[in-house]
Amino acid sequence: MSYSSVREQVYLWSRPMVLIVFAHASCASAPARHFAAVKTEIAVRVDGRGYIPESAIWGAQIWTSSIFKPLGIKVIWNDERRPGAPGYPQVIAVTVVPFAPVGKSPEALASASLSKATITIFNDRVASAMQSSTKFAPALLSHVLAHEIAHVLQAVSRHSESGILKACWSREDFLLMQQHRLNFTPLDVELIRVGIGALAADQAAVE
Repeated sequence: MSYSSVREQVYLWSRPMVLIVFAHASCASAPARHFAAVKTEIAVRVDGRGYIPESAIWGAQIWTSSIFKPLGIKVIWNDERRPGAPGYPQVIAVTVVPFAPVGKSPEALASASLSKATITIFNDRVASAMQSSTKFAPALLSHVLAHEIAHVLQAVSRHSESGILKACWSREDFLLMQQHRLNFTPLDVELIRVGIGALAADQAAVE
């Protein structure tokens, strides 16, 4: 996901006439609601550390839940999953840090550790964009969360050519976010389910 694209989107957002050009853009990713539901749960704990307002985090959590719901995945925020509930067995920990690490790609808004099931959001990369518009803030943060959570669930380092797991979002993608029309691709969904199932099976074997 491109930081420079976020900056360009913020700039364009103040020009409604320019944005009309992109209003009819289509997304190549298939709507998640077309997939058969699989009832499962994932637990995610978010620590904004005061860098991101709680109201923004709360709004993003609601939006992120709506992204995963059509896939049959219920997100449990800041709490543990029900004992014995089907789903990803680990708690995914999300932390916001003030600055991106030295050497991190200038396009990265966040990163995920697949082995540790942790996500780090870089406040310096997302703050200016989130502050530009009260409507854009939850859209951006929720899709950053969904993007990184999907990485953890898939347990595979990969990106898609379109949709939420696209490596660098375009201006059209940012518009689709705000319209609730940026989705996971069919392959994204399949790998999410495979990843959840594999880790759950490994956990059950250990127990």
